[in-house]
Amino acid sequence: MKRSQSANPKQVVSRARILNAFCALTRTRDIQSGVDLPIAAPERLPDQFTGVEFGAMPGLPPVDPGGTPPGADPIRLGAGSVASFSAMGTSSSGTVYIRGRRDAQYAVRIFGETGKTRIVKFERGTGQWRPR
Repeated sequence: MKRSQSANPKQVVSRARILNAFCALTRTRDIQSGVDLPIAAPERLPDQFTGVEFGAMPGLPPVDPGGTPPGADPIRLGAGSVASFSAMGTSSSGTVYIRGRRDAQYAVRIFGETGKTRIVKFERGTGQWRPR
């Protein structure tokens, strides 16, 4: 996943598969400089799932008690805003917030050491995140 420089919020994030030249951590600067190259055209979430986009409802609480709420930034993947997964089963860590149809709100948590993901849904009635 990568944040684009587009001003249109519906085009803020795309997914692209990148060939990593040195089988090391994929870095934004390596993608921008052409060291690591895309192997397929970027894809946008709304192109694959109608009515679904990266986003966070205003005033959304943090997923974990004492954590940081998403605010206006639905992509919480570190300074580069890039999710990278290795063949060894590791990944970058972070959270991606997704809004669905009928104002459904989800968060996809990525755990770096294992590359595992966890999906939670925000329940408006209780004001809490619940595992899916």
